Amino acid sequence: MQISPYTTGWCPSCRSAKLYLASRGVAWTEARIERTPGAAEIVMAEARGCRTVPTFIIEAEGARHVAVDWDRRKIDAVLDRLLHKEG
Repeated sequence: MQISPYTTGWCPSCRSAKLYLASRGVAWTEARIERTPGAAEIVMAEARGCRTVPTFIIEAEGARHVAVDWDRRKIDAVLDRLLHKEG
């Protein structure tokens, strides 16, 4: 499973989301849209043309799950299902 939160350094929701991921004990690879080439374009493609952060892309078992904004319920649902399958 690969989790990629697309974030900015100034976004309080991004900080909260990363703390939450850490509390769940999952690893992730952050892409800061102001520093990572191409990251802003990926976010805009997933968020209907907006630079909405945090945006999460979770890839596992050949599927891609996207959560735009800090949607904890959607993140929980995806993580619970994927972690349950791995465990």
